[in-house]
Amino acid sequence: MALKIAIADDHKLFREGVKRILEMEEDLEAAAEGEDGRDALIIDKNYKPDVMIMDIDMPNMNGTKATDKLMKTVLILSFYDDENYVTRVPDKEMIYPYEKQDEPYT
Repeated sequence: MALKIAIADDHKLFREGVKRILEMEEDLEAAAEGEDGRDALIIDKNYKPDVMIMDIDMPNMNGTKATDKLMKTVLILSFYDDENYVTRVPDKEMIYPYEKQDEPYT
């Protein structure tokens, strides 16, 4: 059975890229996607993903607030590398925030 992963990020191109990567793996499934924290909560209720990949800085409801309401593992992705910013994320079963890169590692 594939691990169901949902994506919440306000950048459509980023979501599409993550989905493409997930589709290359047999044991991973891109269950759903949304553009803000409100979408993340709806996705969680309707699709019951195992993991949520979420941006911190999104419109309507940011990733910090949405993570606080979710009862699952959340992988936080952000361009922010300021520890004071990312440590505002609630201390749940969370994978430490991963910094998005402008360019891929080589």
